[in-house]
Amino acid sequence: MCGGFKRRSTTELSLINKMYGAMNPQWEIELNDMVKPQATSPIIAKDEWTLSRWGFKPYWSQDVSKAFINARSETLDTKMTFKGAFESQRCIIPAAGFYEGGQLFSNTSGLLMAGVFSLAHGGSSYAIITKDSNELVAKHHHRMPVLLSEDAAKAWMDSSTSKSDLKDIMRMDNVQLAI
Repeated sequence: MCGGFKRRSTTELSLINKMYGAMNPQWEIELNDMVKPQATSPIIAKDEWTLSRWGFKPYWSQDVSKAFINARSETLDTKMTFKGAFESQRCIIPAAGFYEGGQLFSNTSGLLMAGVFSLAHGGSSYAIITKDSNELVAKHHHRMPVLLSEDAAKAWMDSSTSKSDLKDIMRMDNVQLAI
């Protein structure tokens, strides 16, 4: 489970803009602090930057006070809560690092976390997709975010990527981490 992450710098976000062709964000926000559930942070959704609240609220939910901060990669395509978002509302959450068990995991180039988003209930919300931890993170927690390489991020955002390929992307472990 991902319970917090560190935002990326505006310089890193500009590089992501160029890499993915996302439109330039038009807001002022402090980007170098820890993001906790229910906080607003920038994500890339449908090739555009948007400010979104961390805590996925499905369109069918009557209880808008309940939100999902994580979505399990193993059941993303079968659970009613996330199935539609997995098919057509995937997003990327840029981060400098993520926290598990009180430990910050990062790398020198920053991280791209896989997510799903919702536009229900008057705003944008998202969940970070998680999977079983790799060897490094497992010492602190049994789950971790799905981390995307540049190529995997492009495929993740491509609406023509098959469900089978998306599942393969979620199983990949090709992003180097450090403590």
